[in-house]
Amino acid sequence: TQEGLRAEIAKTRELLGQIQAADQVRERRELEAWGALKRLETVLAGSKARGMAGENILAAILAQLPPELRETNLVINNKPVEFALRLPQGRVLPIDSKWPALAALEQLQETEDPIQRKALGEQIQGEVRKKVREVTKYLDPERTIRLGILAVPDAVFDLCVDAHVDAFKQGVVIISYTQAIPYLLSLLQVVRRFGTEVDTARLSQGLATIAEALEK
Repeated sequence: TQEGLRAEIAKTRELLGQIQAADQVRERRELEAWGALKRLETVLAGSKARGMAGENILAAILAQLPPELRETNLVINNKPVEFALRLPQGRVLPIDSKWPALAALEQLQETEDPIQRKALGEQIQGEVRKKVREVTKYLDPERTIRLGILAVPDAVFDLCVDAHVDAFKQGVVIISYTQAIPYLLSLLQVVRRFGTEVDTARLSQGLATIAEALEK
C-alpha cells in the first residue's frame, strides 16, 4: 500500500510539474501578446497614424465593391477625401474613416462605474461630433448629393446614440465598419431608382420637412 501511495504521489508531482511548465509557457505567451499590443498602441499613438489605420481597414472593406463603384483620393472643396462611392449623373458620396477617442474607449472598457462610463461615453460622442464637422467640408452641392459618410469602429458606433441625430442634421451619416457594404449598396440602389425621377427642389423640400419632423 505504501509503495502504491508513493507511486501515486510521484505521478501527482510529475503532473504538477507539467501543469507548472504549461503555466509558464502560457504566461510567457501572454507577456508576448501584451508586448505586441503595446507596440501596436505605440504605432497608433498619433492621430495621423490612427487615421491611416482606419483608412486601411475601410479600404479592405470597400475592396469588396466593384471597381467601377469606387473612387479614391478625391479632392472636394479643396479638401482631400480618401474614398467615395460613385453615384449616377457624375455625383459621388464622400466616405471618411476615423478612429476617434481610442484612449477614452479603452478606459470605458476597463471600468464598471456608471458615472465614469457616462462621462467617457459623452467624451467619445464629443470626439465623433468633431469628426462629423470635418466630413461636412466635403458636401459640395455640385458634386455630391449633400450627404457624407463617417465610418468608425463598431465599438465607437455603439456609443453614438445622440451623435447620430446631430450628424444627420449636418448631412452626415455615421456607420460602423461592419455596416459599410450593406448601407452603401442600399443607398446606391435608392439613388439609382429615384435619383433621376425626383425633382431636386421637391426632394430638398421633402428632406427639410423630414429633418424638421425628426428634430421635433
